[in-house]
Amino acid sequence: PWAVKGGADSALFAIDPATGALRFVSTPNFEAPADNGANNTYVVEIQALDANGNASVQTITVTVTDADEVAPAITGGATAATSIVENTTAVANLTANEAVTWSVKGGADSALFAIDPATGALRFVSAPNFEAPGDNGANNSYVVEVQALDASGNATVQTITVTVTDADEVAPANPGRAPAAPSLL
Repeated sequence: PWAVKGGADSALFAIDPATGALRFVSTPNFEAPADNGANNTYVVEIQALDANGNASVQTITVTVTDADEVAPAITGGATAATSIVENTTAVANLTANEAVTWSVKGGADSALFAIDPATGALRFVSAPNFEAPGDNGANNSYVVEVQALDASGNATVQTITVTVTDADEVAPANPGRAPAAPSLL
């Protein structure tokens, strides 16, 4: 069987007597080290005992490193608003304060949007038409939630409201007279 036998930080560890799997009794916190030297270096002695009663003791040093626990910050905060002219797909190029992977996370109109996971380029899947709104409220106000996920698994979600505006799609009328028909001689 296996056993914790000593060491400056032995009270902070437990070991499975059958497998020898060593673990912390409580998850360590880098910002508040509980080891004897308060330096995130934990020392424990473990013992292995065979069927004949022969024992071997080894000192193990476990170093706890800092984990990224801070979620990325998306430019614009928790909510943002923008507007685009109908019949276009590009919405915005999103940015964060660190390298992230972007995704569409939700929102009433999420199915109408796509985002490039690497660049944060948010776009409509199909260009919206002001005269035939496709948003949930049928009022040309589209809501989508985007997520920025960093390499440590920390995530931030931003709700974006995209207002689609009308484009002038009417050809200008000829203010003068129509040209006279050519005469044939």
